[in-house]
Amino acid sequence: YQCDWSSDVCSSDLTGTASLTLVAGAPAKYLVTTNVSSLTAGNTLTVTAQLADTYDNTISLASRAVVWSASNGGSFATSPSVTNSSGIATVVYTTNTTKNSSATVTATDTLSIAGTSATFATVSGTAAKLVLNAGNNQSATVNTTVTTAPSVLVTDSNDNAVLGTSVTYADRK
Repeated sequence: YQCDWSSDVCSSDLTGTASLTLVAGAPAKYLVTTNVSSLTAGNTLTVTAQLADTYDNTISLASRAVVWSASNGGSFATSPSVTNSSGIATVVYTTNTTKNSSATVTATDTLSIAGTSATFATVSGTAAKLVLNAGNNQSATVNTTVTTAPSVLVTDSNDNAVLGTSVTYADRK
């Protein structure tokens, strides 16, 4: 080889071909994905953990037990789960039932190799209930105001307030 180091150019009188096979390094972490940034409180999503080396090259290695945990409650359908022949473990996760909370999911195997998902948020579901807030069981003379203005809270099935929902009050005759 002759090289010109000032220009990083090398030449050789050698000719031929060679094959090169690149392989992933040793297992170093799990790449944990949820594919959501927000989810209705109390709903489920599938979480995936892909075994990888330090440089995020995926590793196909089956039968590694993966234990799951979440930063803000919720529950897992099965834990541990096991990596398949592609080095992927999956689990179904049910978020906690409180809106406006954030969470991450972590996968850890028996050799303490771990990875954590990006943060995702829980949001209110659709309006499901009216909950009495104030002003019940009052009476007043016609064309006068009751002492306490009647009010209700609109909530989802987990009792989280649902904002921006119209409520129409009517006299009961």
